[in-house]
Amino acid sequence: MNCRFLSSPVRDNSGRAQSTLRTWAFPGLCRLFLLSLALAGACSPGPGKMVDAEGADTPAPGDAEGSDTPAPGDAEGSDTPAPGDAEGSDTPAPGDAEGSDLPTPKGDKELGEECLADAECKSGLCWATSQGSGCTMACKTHSECQLFGLICIPMRPGINACAPPPPVQTGCSTHQDCLYPTACIGEFNWCDLPECTWDGDCPAGQECEPAVRKCQPAVCQTTYECENPASFCFDGKCGPPQCASRKECKPGEICNVIQGLCLEGKPCPEGTCSYYNEECVDGLCQPKLCAVPCDNPGYTCNPATGKCGPPCASPGGCPAGFGCDTAAGVCYPNVPPAAIARVQSGGQLVPAAQLAVGTTATLDASLSFDPEGGPLTYSWMLTAVPPASTLTPDTIFCQKEQCQLGPLAPGFHMVGLWVHDATGATSIQDVAVVFAK
Repeated sequence: MNCRFLSSPVRDNSGRAQSTLRTWAFPGLCRLFLLSLALAGACSPGPGKMVDAEGADTPAPGDAEGSDTPAPGDAEGSDTPAPGDAEGSDTPAPGDAEGSDLPTPKGDKELGEECLADAECKSGLCWATSQGSGCTMACKTHSECQLFGLICIPMRPGINACAPPPPVQTGCSTHQDCLYPTACIGEFNWCDLPECTWDGDCPAGQECEPAVRKCQPAVCQTTYECENPASFCFDGKCGPPQCASRKECKPGEICNVIQGLCLEGKPCPEGTCSYYNEECVDGLCQPKLCAVPCDNPGYTCNPATGKCGPPCASPGGCPAGFGCDTAAGVCYPNVPPAAIARVQSGGQLVPAAQLAVGTTATLDASLSFDPEGGPLTYSWMLTAVPPASTLTPDTIFCQKEQCQLGPLAPGFHMVGLWVHDATGATSIQDVAVVFAK
């Protein structure tokens, strides 16, 4: 029997951080060990399972009968921000915002004991899927669950709870090789929890950058503080450039792509400019971005960006992690897209929703974005289903920005959103849907 757990990063003698994902071999029932720590659900017969639920024949994990779990769209008493409306940040909390309606303890089952409905658990929260079940607890950040080998995810409207992490991957080269919410740690080439998945994972005064899942200052002083390579620091906030080309600027202005700003242009009626690092384009002097040769003699400078990279003729002609600017014939470092999965509830887009049995859930990926501004493609698949469900997890059921799910049987369903950019880079995020009687 294996007991998975997450811990704070451990450093070896060289000071390098080791993986926080580990597996313990425990020569007895994991439940007895973890109940002494107040949570047995971290133990599992294998990756992704809490307690074996084989033999369960009445799935009702989300049954709201006699429960304080909010009704669909019932935001009363919840501070869960609308997407993009988190104070001081564009990254909304994933679910359990301060002031949300936490479940009222009801049953007599301890944390980690098998369950089929929230009402059976003292905590008021039951994690029940075809992979196993167990009473769990509410949380706000991953750190509250790490000691027990669990992660903190949206599970009910306005409520996050500890749940089993995805199976450990043997290795990775990009984020798309890992299951959400883990990411590929490039320094070590393994899948691990990223630095953050929302602002609450970051220290005070910092926010989570959703594309790269790293913490950055909530108020920036320079662009160097912005973790997303495609971002600039304007008015104390990291964000997109004001312009990417002159057509986005006013007449008489040029777009300085190095600064991401529209600036007043200097006329060049005779077709020449005063400085070697300027060029006359359409009657205005603008920076000549490739005035200095590339440091690498095998690289080519992209005149539109001033950045050097390997030459290319087609999207498939670049190294892994690069995209091809076919107009310039130069490869560029590609920033993976940011997948933001939501479900419609009460007129809002939320990370977790409870809906009535017999209704249909509307899944929405419209908040997802590509840092380079390129087109995106989408894939939705069920990643967790109720114990007695006849559905098969890990099967793509829709490939559109907005999709319908249901009607389905009562219980907890986890749906994964895979977002792909033009280079094939992928980002993943999950959304929780509970169908209740």
